[in-house]
Amino acid sequence: MDVVFKRAALGLPIVLALAFTPLQGSDAGTSTASLAVGVTVVSNCKVAASTLTFANYVSGQTTNNDTTTTISYSGCMNESLKFELNDGANPQASSRGMRNSAGGFLTYQLYRNTAYSALIGSGANAVSFTAPASGSGTVTVYGRIPANQTAAAGTYSDTVGITLTF
Repeated sequence: MDVVFKRAALGLPIVLALAFTPLQGSDAGTSTASLAVGVTVVSNCKVAASTLTFANYVSGQTTNNDTTTTISYSGCMNESLKFELNDGANPQASSRGMRNSAGGFLTYQLYRNTAYSALIGSGANAVSFTAPASGSGTVTVYGRIPANQTAAAGTYSDTVGITLTF
């Protein structure tokens, strides 16, 4: 046994020397490439509207019934915005209209200014501007029920579609 141990002990330095010696002829090659990285960031621009609520209208009243509401937008940082309002569900000639459950009709109109002289709608009557850096804000809508309309008592309503193009 002593002889086996001596032979094993003599062979150990040779085994260790071979383990730490680099192998000849094993030159490693290299290859390189590039990884292209990209993303498209899309706007998160959103629109929301409050209800436009008029005070009670007395059939045949001699004064206009005026009110306001706002359309809000968010996530539109520095975007060119265009707000368009359609004619509603009950348009009639050059006015919008509200109906009651019995089919009664009451005309009204929407404007973009406090003088109630500039209509707000689509095409040339759209509201266009560039959103601020904050990306949020409001557009005021001025509503008017013209005076001197005869209408049956009841609750009148309409639905106007809003399109925000950015």
